[in-house]
Amino acid sequence: MGDRRQNILIAASLVLATVVWGANNTTIGYLVRDWPVLWTAGTRLLIAGLLLLGLLRWTKLFGEPKTVPPDVHRRLWLRGAPLFMGWTVGFSWAVTMTPVSHASLYLAASPVWGLLLEERPRLNRESLRKYFAALLALAGIVVLFWPKLNTDAGDGHKWLGDVIAFCASWSWTLYSRESSELSKRVSGMLYTAQTAWRAGLLLLPLVIWEIIKNPPALKSHLIGWQAFSIFMGTIVGLGIWNHVLRYWPASRALLFNNLIPVFTMLWAWKFIGEKITPTFWPAMALVVAGVVVGLAPWRK
Repeated sequence: MGDRRQNILIAASLVLATVVWGANNTTIGYLVRDWPVLWTAGTRLLIAGLLLLGLLRWTKLFGEPKTVPPDVHRRLWLRGAPLFMGWTVGFSWAVTMTPVSHASLYLAASPVWGLLLEERPRLNRESLRKYFAALLALAGIVVLFWPKLNTDAGDGHKWLGDVIAFCASWSWTLYSRESSELSKRVSGMLYTAQTAWRAGLLLLPLVIWEIIKNPPALKSHLIGWQAFSIFMGTIVGLGIWNHVLRYWPASRALLFNNLIPVFTMLWAWKFIGEKITPTFWPAMALVVAGVVVGLAPWRK
């Protein structure tokens, strides 16, 4: 009974995280209309990481303060932070060229990539099921991507946004696996803080170069939405996510990513006037089918 109650609470927290991320994805799509991409992503990561680190160190809001084991620091610099940076910058860059809901749907396919990385292909029924799931998810991605190849020359390289979003989904998958592997040694909140500020610091030289060329307009409403993204999207959303990975495998938790494109699409339609494209729902159906088939043992 205790395990069942714990699983219900974990599932509920993941649903909350998906609602928050849907709003955060829309916020990012809104911000990069006026702000440079690296400035938007870099300042969010650096401020969120330092703020969360301060809360962890000087308060007991998230429990007793803890430190990172010395041997984990190198791994955070070489793997955790670059993966966080790749996912965050990739998504922010992608939504300048493709609808926010489409970029979010590419991320929703990440459970299948995580599943394939958990074990090598084998000649048995389970392996066949997983690779069939991957083909379904890939078919959904093709449905999204194919119309971009038929655009007029005047539209430019609009397909590039979809390619970047696809790469960002792999970066997100690897980041989640990394968090799961370190979950017994570093808490979810601490991992979020440590990877966020490091990613922001790694981005800082590029951010400075970008703002010299294209200074951001520091308007109050943009600063306010950036604050929302810092607190809700990074601290609350990722804090929940990394905490969940202490109890559930990455492939199981990633199943809830299927809800993010739906909430993203609704937020984007309502608040930034983004149209629902004809390819969104069929692509969504294929991606969800791929995830459900791939994670069939977890459905109960």
